[in-house]
Amino acid sequence: MGAESTLVIGAGLCGLTVAAGLARAGVPVTVLDKSRGLGGRLATRRAGDWRFDHGAQYLRPKSDAFAAFMGGLGPADWPQVPGARVGTPGMSALVKPLSSGLDVRTGQGVSGLARTGGAWLATDRDGVELARAAQLVLAVPAPQAAALLPDDPLGVQAGAVPMDPCWTLMAAFEARPDLPDAMRKTDAALGWIARDGGKPGRTGETWVAQASAGWTRAHLDLPRDAAAAALLDLLRARAGGRLPGVLHADAHRWLYAQAAVPLGQGCLSDPARGLVIAGDWCLGPRAEDAFHSAQVALAALGH
Repeated sequence: MGAESTLVIGAGLCGLTVAAGLARAGVPVTVLDKSRGLGGRLATRRAGDWRFDHGAQYLRPKSDAFAAFMGGLGPADWPQVPGARVGTPGMSALVKPLSSGLDVRTGQGVSGLARTGGAWLATDRDGVELARAAQLVLAVPAPQAAALLPDDPLGVQAGAVPMDPCWTLMAAFEARPDLPDAMRKTDAALGWIARDGGKPGRTGETWVAQASAGWTRAHLDLPRDAAAAALLDLLRARAGGRLPGVLHADAHRWLYAQAAVPLGQGCLSDPARGLVIAGDWCLGPRAEDAFHSAQVALAALGH
């Protein structure tokens, strides 16, 4: 595809890895993301002085390539989980080095995509142009890629990848609950409990609890405050029926948290039209899968 200008939609780990790789190769690149911050599910929510890693809890490199890549992002060890690496003061800090020097525009919700005059045009909900480029990389969850390209063969392929949702509790307490620092697959309702305040660079008794896909689906349309209350009840049950005084409780719904059945290939691409669709959902449920998908996407773009 050459060194033509490229538009990347999605400023998560995959999108920023692609954009940084293109920039190193001298390709003009613009990154758009609908969120206010960077990182996608490498996310950190702030509430006063508290921080909650309400997406990916940690990274544990399996491949040498990802381990080397992670080393350049400044992670810290989380001793309570062997081999786990975390960003400080939050997981979202890991992607900031990737965005250095890039044209990244947050708060830019793309509603329309069209290829016209040899270029891809991205527009907002009012039809106002946001950006245009010769090449397009969609680094968003599969259903979002499908919604942006509903009649495109690659969009149809992306739309066939099922993704699981996840309700996440973010809570702060007056004292430590009677729980270990990390618990995985605790029961049918809660898939993960973590003492975020025990990670490097954090303070306070801040905790994150993530519901299972099954529980989330059964409660998908709960109002946020109701979801937080229900998740607190689940956490209380896991803590022996008692929790310390609650200082803060909120919930976040990840509608597309993980691929239930990955695509099974590194990315979708159409070189003739300068189109690539990539993301962790192409290969698996881990952040490392987003990195490897980005490498395949870069190769598809000729870099």
